[in-house]
Amino acid sequence: MNAMELFYRWAARLLAIVPAMVVAGSFVVGLPTHAIGDEMAPAAEKEADKDKPAPPAEKPTDKPAGDKPADKPAEPTAAKGQADLDAAVAAKIAADSVQDYSKVITLCEEAISKGLDPEGKKFAQQLLAATRTERAVKVCHAIFDPATPDPRWPQFRRLALTDLELALTYDPDNAEGQLLVARLNALPEGNAKRAVTAVEAAVRLSEKNPRMKAQALVLRGEMASDKELKLADFDEALKLQPDSTTALRSRGFLYLTTDRYPKAKDDLTKAAELDPNHAPTHEALGLILMLSKDLPGSIKHLDKAAELAPENPSVQANRARVLAMLKENDKAIEAIDKALKASPNNVGWQLLKANILSIAGRKDEALAGVDKLISGQPELIEAMRIRAHILAGSEKLPDAIAELEKALQKAPNDVELVADLAMLYSADKKPKRAIELYDKVLSGETTKLPQFYRGRGDAQLSIGNQKEAIDDYEQALKKMPTDSGILNNLAWVLATSPNDKLRNGKRAVELATLACKETEFKAPHILSTLAAAYAETGDFKAAIEWSEKAVQAGAGDTEVNEQLAKELASYKDGKPWREVQNEADAKEKSPPEKEKAADKDKEAPAEKKPETAGQK
Repeated sequence: MNAMELFYRWAARLLAIVPAMVVAGSFVVGLPTHAIGDEMAPAAEKEADKDKPAPPAEKPTDKPAGDKPADKPAEPTAAKGQADLDAAVAAKIAADSVQDYSKVITLCEEAISKGLDPEGKKFAQQLLAATRTERAVKVCHAIFDPATPDPRWPQFRRLALTDLELALTYDPDNAEGQLLVARLNALPEGNAKRAVTAVEAAVRLSEKNPRMKAQALVLRGEMASDKELKLADFDEALKLQPDSTTALRSRGFLYLTTDRYPKAKDDLTKAAELDPNHAPTHEALGLILMLSKDLPGSIKHLDKAAELAPENPSVQANRARVLAMLKENDKAIEAIDKALKASPNNVGWQLLKANILSIAGRKDEALAGVDKLISGQPELIEAMRIRAHILAGSEKLPDAIAELEKALQKAPNDVELVADLAMLYSADKKPKRAIELYDKVLSGETTKLPQFYRGRGDAQLSIGNQKEAIDDYEQALKKMPTDSGILNNLAWVLATSPNDKLRNGKRAVELATLACKETEFKAPHILSTLAAAYAETGDFKAAIEWSEKAVQAGAGDTEVNEQLAKELASYKDGKPWREVQNEADAKEKSPPEKEKAADKDKEAPAEKKPETAGQK
């Protein structure tokens, strides 16, 4: 693997960094003034004061004027509020706006203050609770529905919570009120403890209302920290309401952040069908399809997200990442510039731009951007990692190695950094140092990743440690059974090892055939592995056939054709190929995987897991 091959493989890994996902409903949305009335919007604080119970009415004198008897006896005290209650009922029937509900609330409070009989008072309290809840619902629509935040939303939240908490003093079993209290307190700077008690009450009280219970379960799931508890709530919500886009999104995002991509795709695809104009759903689908290597499908959804939310910088950053993987570098740079215009201090996006510039061949600009970041933040390991990547792409392997060695001094426990450095040492024909580093990485209980086994296997193979290489490839293959590189390298050593005890022609044919299928029978070095495998089984007719196809596929690359021609000549002589490799040879040539820049990995390189999952 030469420096350019390393550059393309590493570039793809860096492009696959995925930012942490924002869970649906966890962000604050805006409040258009018209949603709660022009005269109401700026006066939320006054409205909260207004909600205090009205002072008792002045007590009228019981003594009739003059000496004459009163024309009629005075009304009992309990009935003096009845007129206000009647007026409240009439106003409630016609109520439609926040102002109308405010009038009903005032009349109810005056009726209770003036005095009502027990039945009238109970009815007034029920009417007051219902009206306060309805007014709060109106305000909550203004908080949760729009796409653009209004800076006054905290005021409106206070107004809504005042109504709801007073309503719940009269009717604590109001499931809708409890759910709204939970939603409002789940927003930034809300009362988290109150949100928990309210959502638990909402779940308990909504047993006879499946739709409301589903909403409460989704909210409780969003608030939970345990992922299994989250999933249980989302599952139950979708049993109650299978068409809930909120539940589908929440569960889909959870699947995405826990690396269950097929399930995430299913949920989010259904959510997008039910609500095709929800930008975060399309953005998440774009990320899932990127991880599935469906880049055209990915960019389709990301473009839709950008159309629906043109000011969202994360959409543009993710578009840039996928466009770069599609080798549409100019469009990728345009997209990342849009993201940085909205968020110029986002370090991750600055690094992404440097990586895209490097891939586009603008390495001087890329280095300048990274150097600027490092000068301001000398401890920024990711910038040093990308700087090393750019240097490796410029075939400056010693400089790249020095950069990562320096980074490793600052972060000695960074497993990914150790693995990247091992990869560079392998590319620089220093396999022993690479093996030392891979040994360090693989000694940890949580770092036994297949790509590390594969890297160490390559290094072992390059110095003739074929048994050790086979062991490492077998470990890698357990977790990556369709990886063409692992399949190819294991098949090659099983077919060509000079050690009779290590060769297994039949299995080599099986593995090489799978590798050819994964690369659509287009990769010359893998076709040559299949030829070597057939030769090991004694089927030289098949060996010659596949070797000739390898020569045809490798046309145009002189170095590759020279090697393939030697193999073909061996098969025509009825001799299987033997790969004799030792440390001296390793200084002169790459490991016998024979991967070339025209390989599939250059066109659509395998990616590591995204940052929404924690890896880079």
